[in-house]
Amino acid sequence: MEIEFDNVSLLANRKTYAEKLLLDEVSFKLSSGGKYAFLGNSGAGKTAISQLINGIMKPTKGKVSIGSFVNDGTNIKNVNNLRFDVGVVYKNKDEMFFNKKVKSELEFAIKFFKYKTNKKSIRIVDALKIVGLSEDYLNKNVDDLSLSDAKKIGIASVLVYNPKVIILDEPSLYLNYREKKELIRILNFINEKYNKTIIILSRDVNFIYEFNCNIFVLDNGKIVLAGDNKLFYDELKLGKYNISSPDIVKFSNLVRSKYNKNFRYYKDVKDLVKGVCNDVL
Repeated sequence: MEIEFDNVSLLANRKTYAEKLLLDEVSFKLSSGGKYAFLGNSGAGKTAISQLINGIMKPTKGKVSIGSFVNDGTNIKNVNNLRFDVGVVYKNKDEMFFNKKVKSELEFAIKFFKYKTNKKSIRIVDALKIVGLSEDYLNKNVDDLSLSDAKKIGIASVLVYNPKVIILDEPSLYLNYREKKELIRILNFINEKYNKTIIILSRDVNFIYEFNCNIFVLDNGKIVLAGDNKLFYDELKLGKYNISSPDIVKFSNLVRSKYNKNFRYYKDVKDLVKGVCNDVL
């Protein structure tokens, strides 16, 4: 499912004292089956991107095309069908979950969207397996889940109805390094195996760098930079928007500036250690 923003602006709380421009003439195109990240500090416009794609908000100006659906400020035809195609995994459990039991949570979307399947139980168990969890989780209370497992259940609760696009809001928040690596593995598997478009909204430059995707940098509602991981190599340019380079890139830049200008950029710590052993020692 292709997604395109065409000169989109979004003004919240219009004609009130709290009026704020969330997006300012934003244009971009996302191809079906791609991996994308929208990077920016709080208030940069990341959440607005998600809400426009999912039809929760309407643009003040411009047009958002999501496959055959159009969000142009008027009422979206068959908006629930759009939300069936675009699954959103929220950053907090309070936003994501509506039920006490994991099983009920995984069944919720199937019932809400009136998803016709005679293999509901199989679909639910398969969704758990994809995120690396066993069937035993069905009887757990969502409040008893660890943060890492809660994020996995959030992804599974979207996978059960098989959307074409999955948006994740701050998916790495509060996770440790090992948990982040596992989450990246899961997202890459979903992208490669099932051709899902994955969209990350995050401030975590280390997570985005290791996810290795197409990147849009937002600042004050505008896209100020766009590209791949090479964006992170220029610390001065990122610094203009109060964004730091990933730690591994900072290390490489330090080595390049002080010892070896040909020192390579590595994708993760494991590769860095191997590279140092092979190229330096």
